[in-house]
Amino acid sequence: MTRKRGGKIKAVLFDLDGTLIDSVPDLTWALNTMLRHFGLRMCNEDEVRGWIGDGAGKLVRRALTAQAQEDTICFDRALSLFMEAYGTVLSQKTTPYTGIDKVLTVCQQKGIRTALVTNKPERFIKPILRRFGWEDSFALVLGGDTLTTKKPDPAPLLYALKYLAVAPEDALMVGDSCNDILSAKRAGIKSIGVMWGYGASAFTDGCEASHYVKTPIELAERLHG
Repeated sequence: MTRKRGGKIKAVLFDLDGTLIDSVPDLTWALNTMLRHFGLRMCNEDEVRGWIGDGAGKLVRRALTAQAQEDTICFDRALSLFMEAYGTVLSQKTTPYTGIDKVLTVCQQKGIRTALVTNKPERFIKPILRRFGWEDSFALVLGGDTLTTKKPDPAPLLYALKYLAVAPEDALMVGDSCNDILSAKRAGIKSIGVMWGYGASAFTDGCEASHYVKTPIELAERLHG
């Protein structure tokens, strides 16, 4: 895949949840553990898919808001319970999307530098990467709390490019949500929206990616050139 400016792609920044992995089953279990503590209704996986994308805090807040409990339940306690519960599972039922290993292999073969830029709390990321054998797949891993800002702010993407020593015009952001696309636009980076993730329905006005792919294999083919 080439660009009008800067030639071949030198770096790809990947989102995690909804892009590389389907983490909804484990996130749902952790949310329900928290909700059960407060005697609230359990949520289902379809609901959780619509809540993911802005980090753990927003995920918990949306779960409480869905039951009109955001002002009656102590948010800090709810977040703490969720984090504790999620930390005990992480990847028990989480799975990589079929073909993602091929995507990462292509990047390695083509000499494309890679970074993981996610809004997931940093403490949860490395155990998941180890679980799938990806601990050496990324030159840099940034969680939602690694820096003082997170997507859709462009700062994490710009930080990653500086670390990788790659110019914005020579990079791509790959993700499934508006946060990924907007942060890429603000950083001057082209983007690929993946259609298998949680936020694909939001790729509308103001949130259009530079390109779209329907499957990880199609993404691997694009990156291979």
